[in-house]
Amino acid sequence: FVQLTLGGSDEDDEKDTGASGKQEASTKRDSQTSGAGKPGCPFWYEAFELNCRDPVDETLEVNVLEASRLSLGRGKKIRSIGHASVPLASLRKRSNQQMTIKLEPQGSIDIDLSYADFVDRRGTL
Repeated sequence: FVQLTLGGSDEDDEKDTGASGKQEASTKRDSQTSGAGKPGCPFWYEAFELNCRDPVDETLEVNVLEASRLSLGRGKKIRSIGHASVPLASLRKRSNQQMTIKLEPQGSIDIDLSYADFVDRRGTL
């Protein structure tokens, strides 16, 4: 599965708000994907919207994780098999950005990213 985290450094967030302002989102697990493919080749086709406070300073962290069952009934072990950091300032320069994250020991994941300025659609009173 893929985990997305958006935010600046924890120190900056805590200075501004007194708490961490990070947002997280995760895709479905491999077994829940809708794509037709063999095990280990998931298709997520999911979209996530994360709101940022400061697009100049914030970074989107993309972690590709693999969950596997451990023997002897100890639950699941989760390990990182790929990672990318995308400064939001670089997304603002382009409307859409495609990236490929190489996975260990093999394979890759393709991601489409876009940035849009916040628009308050509630209207005025």
